[in-house]
Amino acid sequence: MLEDNVAHKEVARAVALLPMPSRSFEGLPEPVLYRLMLIYAMYAHAYFRETLHYVNVTELMRDSSTHFLPPQLAVPLWELSKLIGMRPTMPYELYGLLNWRLKNPQLPISLENLAMIHSFTGSESEHWFVNVHQAIEMEMVEGNSAFIKACMLSQDAVVAGNLHYIQPRELRSALLRAADSSYRAIGILRRMREHCDYRTYFDHIRLFYTFPCNVVYQGVVELKDEPQNYFGETGGQAPFQHLRLAVLGMDHEHFPYFPQMRMHMSSQFRTLIEWALHASAVRPFLLAYGGEAHVAEARDAYNHCVQAVVDWREFHLELARDYIFQYGDQHGTGTTPLDWLQRLIDHAKSFFITA
Repeated sequence: MLEDNVAHKEVARAVALLPMPSRSFEGLPEPVLYRLMLIYAMYAHAYFRETLHYVNVTELMRDSSTHFLPPQLAVPLWELSKLIGMRPTMPYELYGLLNWRLKNPQLPISLENLAMIHSFTGSESEHWFVNVHQAIEMEMVEGNSAFIKACMLSQDAVVAGNLHYIQPRELRSALLRAADSSYRAIGILRRMREHCDYRTYFDHIRLFYTFPCNVVYQGVVELKDEPQNYFGETGGQAPFQHLRLAVLGMDHEHFPYFPQMRMHMSSQFRTLIEWALHASAVRPFLLAYGGEAHVAEARDAYNHCVQAVVDWREFHLELARDYIFQYGDQHGTGTTPLDWLQRLIDHAKSFFITA
């Protein structure tokens, strides 16, 4: 069991004893593929955590030497990543979105009723940290549907060749539902401090999420022993974050971080988000007609969604200061520096539409 291997510093030994897969993964049910990739990916991250003695993410980023992932992990991780369509590390989608169960199946989904299936430390802080993100994703299901509805309304107008085709009342309703869901998600995020200890997270949890630079995936013929550079797990890979930015037309594409994060999602999520990036005309419609009386309420609902993005990022930065920066590290698990998080907040504020 991974938790035991981590606790007794036996991850490398367990990996050395791991047999190579005796069959292809093709044809396996999708849930099985995701679970297998999660387990292999968690062992890969735990292997580097045990064998590379980094103190923080900044130290990891400074290490440009070549690192080697044993073939017992590299080959199956690579093959599974190709089938799923995501980078061969441990992205947010695997560790967060697909790593939960209900404590009591008879009760509804809630933060208190979520439990991790696989963890590194088994600690309350790790479980709570992940459960908070899982509960946020559950909360954003309704918001995601509303954002997709808004995108489809605007796409219909583009296809019709007339932005007047958008129904302002329908658009307002969809955007208000999306904003309400976003604010409920912020409410869940605000509970992070309840059971996730600052020091425990910094010293014992967060470095499991990172992935070193220049990793050679030993035994993977296609890569020809060329070092690869991928991200580990970070909330910047959360699909709902990318979806709402795409639908709202909040263009962050000049930040290379965002396209890179999408490559750490499954091909299904990436296809959805890229569709929204090209299909949504919500912002162009409101820029063109938001000053008209019958469209003003839809414009206000749009601004409410933008404010939710700003409020999320401001509280996220507050958490980053408490959990990371106060201990001297200047980077998150996705290698994001403090000043970049502030620039994202400032950039988001530029998308409000005035009358």
